[in-house]
Amino acid sequence: MGTRSHLSVEERKIVSRIHWLINQPGLLRASLVRMKRKCGNKTCRCTKGKLHESWYLYQSKNGKSRMLYVPGKWEKDVINWVKRNKEARKLLDELSQIYWDKIRKREG
Repeated sequence: MGTRSHLSVEERKIVSRIHWLINQPGLLRASLVRMKRKCGNKTCRCTKGKLHESWYLYQSKNGKSRMLYVPGKWEKDVINWVKRNKEARKLLDELSQIYWDKIRKREG
């Protein structure tokens, strides 16, 4: 079972994509949340209703929720890291289902 030659075309495609995803820089298990807030400056536009917007990461770890501000210069990278993680998890679920079905059908 060391090579991929025994895998179906669908399995090879999924495994190949997973390998590509995990070999890219950055993989982050979190959700992105767009927050609007007031800064506290009495002369700022946010006091008139034009709130400041920024991204925050949301993650639940060990049963506890936590949030982390994403600086503007990091936004593009962080968004990509979160997207890659979501895609990898989706592909792992698909691969898991394939093997579940093989066991259920006593194939393989």
